[in-house]
Amino acid sequence: MANILVVDDESGVRSVLKQLLERTGHCCIAAGGSAEARELLREQPFDLLIADINMPGETGLSLVADVRRRYPDLACIFLSGVDDPESIQNAIDLGVHGYIVKPFSGKGVLIGVANALQQRRLELENRQYRQSLEKLVAERTRNLEQTIRQLQRREQELIRSREEYRHLMISLPSIVYRGYPDWTVDFVGDRIEDVTGYSKQDFDSRRLKWSDLVLAEDFDQARRDTLVAVKAHSHYLREYRIRHRDGRIVWIQDRGQPLYDANGRVTYIHGVALDVTEQKQAQEQLRSAREEVQLLLDAISSILIGIDGANRIKRWNQVAEKVFGLAAAAVLNQPLGECGIPWNWSGIAKEIARCRRRRAPVRIDDVRFTRADGRQGFLGITLNPIDTDSSEGDDILLMAADITERKLLESQLGQAQKLESIGQLAAGIAHEINTPTQYVGDNIRFLKDSFQDLFDLIETYQGLAEAVAPCADTAALVQTIAELRDTIDLEYLREEIPKAIAQSIDGVERVAKIVLAMKEFSHPGTDEKKLVDINKAIESTITVSRNEWKYVAELHTDLDPNLGLVPCLASELNQVFLNIIVNAAHAIGDAIAGREGARGTVTIATRPVDDWCEIRISDSGCGIPKAIRHRVFDPFFTTKEVGK
Repeated sequence: MANILVVDDESGVRSVLKQLLERTGHCCIAAGGSAEARELLREQPFDLLIADINMPGETGLSLVADVRRRYPDLACIFLSGVDDPESIQNAIDLGVHGYIVKPFSGKGVLIGVANALQQRRLELENRQYRQSLEKLVAERTRNLEQTIRQLQRREQELIRSREEYRHLMISLPSIVYRGYPDWTVDFVGDRIEDVTGYSKQDFDSRRLKWSDLVLAEDFDQARRDTLVAVKAHSHYLREYRIRHRDGRIVWIQDRGQPLYDANGRVTYIHGVALDVTEQKQAQEQLRSAREEVQLLLDAISSILIGIDGANRIKRWNQVAEKVFGLAAAAVLNQPLGECGIPWNWSGIAKEIARCRRRRAPVRIDDVRFTRADGRQGFLGITLNPIDTDSSEGDDILLMAADITERKLLESQLGQAQKLESIGQLAAGIAHEINTPTQYVGDNIRFLKDSFQDLFDLIETYQGLAEAVAPCADTAALVQTIAELRDTIDLEYLREEIPKAIAQSIDGVERVAKIVLAMKEFSHPGTDEKKLVDINKAIESTITVSRNEWKYVAELHTDLDPNLGLVPCLASELNQVFLNIIVNAAHAIGDAIAGREGARGTVTIATRPVDDWCEIRISDSGCGIPKAIRHRVFDPFFTTKEVGK
């Protein structure tokens, strides 16, 4: 058995070839690149080198060209994943012993290896034969009998080799042929009947020409390919269809090389023809599958954007075209960050990097962007890593939905919920406003009556002043003034009118405070965090909810005046404060039920803690039953009755 060196940058290919060759008794060593292969060649002899043409760094062509010069006795076979005519010609020019196209079959590899080793053995034997023959010529008289025996032995070996070669030809998956420019053939492999349905004798006897089987619509192109190769003194690679004897269509891949005489005329053409019908059918099925996938993706209502490891766009569906106003042709293979989408690319790029690191989906909510019509909108984005053999998880599928309408509805719903909270507190707020309004009204009516009495007194004083001027009798007027002053109780008015005015001012201020608190509480929020005075927000909420707690509890505040402004969503935070205070009032109400005059306590405190703001709200209510404490953070869980 032979010593074989396999050189391929794909570990899977190396492993498969090594196992296959070692099962047949060969000694096989694998190398991942040209440098490692050269080191192995220096360390030990090999009979056969199997090298991949396309490898990172130094190619297989360069390696084999150098190896053929250094180790002329080493047989070489090329592996290639691409059926490239230029690569085939380069291989022929280097004088390699075989050319195997990936994906390959185990049988095909073994046949190629056997052929190469056989050819190498024959070459070595022929070289030895020539050396022996030269020696025999010098000593032909003395060693004539020995020479004859050696020739006979070589003849038997050649006969054996021809027989082995014939069996190998039968085993080849392709049809080996020798033909002529007129498409006749005088040598064709035994597989011809499997591929065409016609016997080898039909062609050897020239009853059939190869052109008789080629479909008319493919023949002209195949003929032109042959003529081009003949004129250029090069090989050809052509694909065309033939009609099988039973009527079905067979796809043929045909590789050939014209040979010429001394005058440059074509003597014959030799080549191989391979049945690639299954490959063509698989390609058609793959094309159909891709079309179906594309139709499916186009039918999805979400934005779909596929990017590779360098963030270049590889997929861009119709929804993306519609939402962003960018055609797929304009953005494909462009970096996602440079394609012109008006959004916060730096933030999205960070999440893409996080998705690659975690190799898990990443969700990005509320991404602002500008729609194709110029309006602002929001996207909800999910980043999904795509694991393939080639991408190693670096490819990303970006799925996005335009959630602008949903965000608008959420905003409207949030405002409605706040208004609902105000509505639930409306009776208490109305009572809070009604009390100061009542005594403001009473005081104004009192001031009206008092002003009329004072005005009557002032008019009498005016009459007195007029009477005194001409020295008239003023005794009666003085008496009237005294009686009127006693009647209206001037001292009482002097004390009560300032009180009434002060009470009215206080009542108006209380009403204004309640109205301002309601305005601040119910003001529509934004989706952006803003600097908020937490203490002021708590005070406004306390004012709005006063009627809920004032009958059952004393509310104490310990608000740190040094608390700085805090970036937050003020509207949502006000709602949280309100819910907690109302819940505390209800809990205290349940705890003191049936105890006349009993009151609880609600305490609210704030303080800065490093860069944070700490808000503590406590109450003397009944607390949360131990049996349900584990559920307090469950969404929508509540023990309250409907309407509370």
